[in-house]
Amino acid sequence: MIELYTWKTANCQKVNIALCEIGLPFRVHPIDLTRGEQKSADHLARNPNGKVPVVTDTETGITLFESGAILLYLANKARCLMPEGDAQKWRAIQWIFWQMAGLGPNAAQVIHFSNAPDGGEEALTRFRGELERLFGVLERELTGKSYLVEDYSMADISIWPWVSRFRRVGLELYDYPEIKRWYLAIADRPGVVDGVRLLQPEAEIAKP
Repeated sequence: MIELYTWKTANCQKVNIALCEIGLPFRVHPIDLTRGEQKSADHLARNPNGKVPVVTDTETGITLFESGAILLYLANKARCLMPEGDAQKWRAIQWIFWQMAGLGPNAAQVIHFSNAPDGGEEALTRFRGELERLFGVLERELTGKSYLVEDYSMADISIWPWVSRFRRVGLELYDYPEIKRWYLAIADRPGVVDGVRLLQPEAEIAKP
């Protein structure tokens, strides 16, 4: 059994979707960030960094935080959603790290500074410019490909929830036709729909 400590963020959605896709049994423990539950003593015992998602595998006793590490662990445990060939496996891991280091942090900063009371225009311009560059990288990589690495994998799951925030970061997928095609194909997967709605049963996936 996987004990899943999660909320409604993009990083949490990655793990929510992965668990719904691979079919391992799991139990959901909502950690309400709006109430500061991630800073409780109980949660800090699971994750000293005070964030979500976190998983505990009751079969192995392993507890993990950081969504990228969790995706790799789940893929290894379930023996799915990662390419079997060594070269393709490392390419998938490469794209997970790309999301963790670039796409996610820059999108989060754009969302933050878009709602900053003091405007933060200089910072917003900087982060949005970098985010547009990263969308361009993804657009070129997806040209002529159904998924990032051969078949659907944890690489796609890692990136998709952040792309789903496209309107919140002031972008439109009509400007990125390859991303749009990839995004919509993944949006129709039952595991993705279930993962998005795990804590929000009425949630609608944004469509361009």
